[in-house]
Amino acid sequence: MVESLPWSQLLRVRRIVSSDSLIDLRLNEMCQKFLARGYPKEDLDTFKTKALSKGRDELLTPKVAIESDKRIPFVTAFNGLSGQISDYMPAQGNLALCRHVLRRTENELQSNIAASGQGKDALNSSLGLQLVGPYDILSRKHKEAKSAINYNLHWRYFYDPPEFQTIIVGDSKTQYHIGYYRDSPEELPAFLGSNDAVKGCLITATGDNVFSAVNQFAVKKLKEISDKKAAKLVKDLVEKLIAAASDLGYSLEQKTASMKQRDKKVVTKSFHGAGLVVPVDKKTDVGYRELSETDGNLKKICKAIVEASDDEKRMKAFAPIQEMITFVQFANDECDYGMGYELGIDLFCYGSHYFHKVAGQLLPLAYKLLKRDLFAEIIEAHLANRSKENVNRLAT
Repeated sequence: MVESLPWSQLLRVRRIVSSDSLIDLRLNEMCQKFLARGYPKEDLDTFKTKALSKGRDELLTPKVAIESDKRIPFVTAFNGLSGQISDYMPAQGNLALCRHVLRRTENELQSNIAASGQGKDALNSSLGLQLVGPYDILSRKHKEAKSAINYNLHWRYFYDPPEFQTIIVGDSKTQYHIGYYRDSPEELPAFLGSNDAVKGCLITATGDNVFSAVNQFAVKKLKEISDKKAAKLVKDLVEKLIAAASDLGYSLEQKTASMKQRDKKVVTKSFHGAGLVVPVDKKTDVGYRELSETDGNLKKICKAIVEASDDEKRMKAFAPIQEMITFVQFANDECDYGMGYELGIDLFCYGSHYFHKVAGQLLPLAYKLLKRDLFAEIIEAHLANRSKENVNRLAT
């Protein structure tokens, strides 16, 4: 971080200053600004020399953004739920929600639930969990809605980023919920995670399939149960989960091999801990640059803003954020879209309404630059209707 920020800004100066007689002066001015912020003079002198050695014509050559050509075709084998799925798709057109329904061969789980006659309540009596989201669609609950529903906000809790979509809910007191986490709306989910919205924004990985997520919850719950009858219900369910996962080839590990591979692509953990993935060119390193503040420092800055005693002090406390936004603009110019993405997510995850406007500027733009337009649509809708209650949109 100490190296990347001053180096990128000195390169920017080298690129935009056309006069050879002024370039040295402008580079010195930029160096003085970083020197005042505590950057080592020796490093700044080295970066300045390197910047001067770069030809301006070379720097003016536009960099090409890295685009992902991954597309997931909408393909599913016929099953008893096909009629409901085809009925839902043209009516809503939300492919993200449909992909949740069609998550690989987990249709087997959904078909078994439908056949059991318990439907969405299949995990309720034993674990106190309710199947929601895509299961609402499979049970045709959306047909009962009396008004238009924004499905992007259905079961979207206060701290849920666009990458997270709830499929199971638990204790309403802590707002515990489990959902799929995907890095791009065009990709299958990278893993499942859980969050207690009352406690904060932290997302805890629970494996890469529903069997794993439910099994981990059940095993933990089993340790807390003293009633023998209730314990037997959970034990029976765990045995069935293990058998079904084995038959279908699903791993019950909390972190699978595919999740470990994803970890190698994560550019930053972010405040929610699930990690952010953006395309980065291995040769040019274009795609992401670090924020000018550590996570710890950024949280202190946010805290100072939220706890400021009056608007004047709050505006003053906002100065470091404004500077970071300027750096994000520089980064976007140079195709390092991950920087604005990270800052936007962090401010969103901090949770204060003081950051909604800034997050609303940073995140939709970042998602669109990353070709993740559906996420831009979701975050705009969420920030406009962000609530700690009324997350079940079909109940209103």
